[in-house]
Amino acid sequence: MDEGNVYLCDWMAEKCGYKLWLEKDHEICSLASSFEDAYQSLWLRICDKFDELDPRLEFTRGNPSDSLMERFRGLELITLAGNDYAEGPLNFADCYSGGICKYCAEPVGKRNEVSGVYSYVPAGAGALTRKSAHIYSEVFLNILTDEERAGLHLRKVELAKKSRSKNGDIQYELLGPPGIGYVGVKDLGGLKGWQCPECRARWFGYYIRGLPLHKFVAIGSLPDPIPSCFVVGNKHDGFELGMTVKRWQEITQRPERKGLAHGKIGIVDDRDVDRNPILPIKPPPKSLVNL
Repeated sequence: MDEGNVYLCDWMAEKCGYKLWLEKDHEICSLASSFEDAYQSLWLRICDKFDELDPRLEFTRGNPSDSLMERFRGLELITLAGNDYAEGPLNFADCYSGGICKYCAEPVGKRNEVSGVYSYVPAGAGALTRKSAHIYSEVFLNILTDEERAGLHLRKVELAKKSRSKNGDIQYELLGPPGIGYVGVKDLGGLKGWQCPECRARWFGYYIRGLPLHKFVAIGSLPDPIPSCFVVGNKHDGFELGMTVKRWQEITQRPERKGLAHGKIGIVDDRDVDRNPILPIKPPPKSLVNL
């Protein structure tokens, strides 16, 4: 499949963030507090201006995060997730052997055989939920190879009787398998997250201006060779579909993938892995404060 056209661009740092522009037409530009947001804005403007589906932006001076991107091999792996939210599961507590934590409302114990019931699932290839699970449509999953689908633990989503979903697509929760989890990185700034003092659930990511890598995996946790499609995450982050960039480029223009967004994953050498980053305590949800 042909890649999009290459557009030569440049950038400069300003007090309020980063300004990016197209070299051949400086009127096509963007300004945002982070390089990543400015990049995305410029990318979208180029899509609209030149009727492109997947333009490739190259910078005459590289970009501020080039060194970290190279260190963490940030152009090799991505995750795929929906760009809209489903509503549910309505029976969230029933889906886990230990119910939910009374302090942080995160799941406790293992996922059981109960299917998630949703009041709404958006049309498209995938959906986010506010209850950890990631959802992918059967239409999208069918463009994967038999070998790729065989490596996924999927469970069909159930819709509530009064569901307001209008599409008839069959949707699945991705429930594993576990194995490739996210890790911390020693001596890397920008750590954000929380941990629960009761059930020890935790969530974290890294947010550094100009660096489009927020999640990292240890190189030792990846199969060798890395498969074209795999599962990354856990029950708190949500199990997500991971792919090599090469595989994503093969399907990125397929209509079946509409509704999915991708994010980059960093790969960390085992000697730089922090498996227990220090995180602040998560305050309880407002709904539980007065119980």
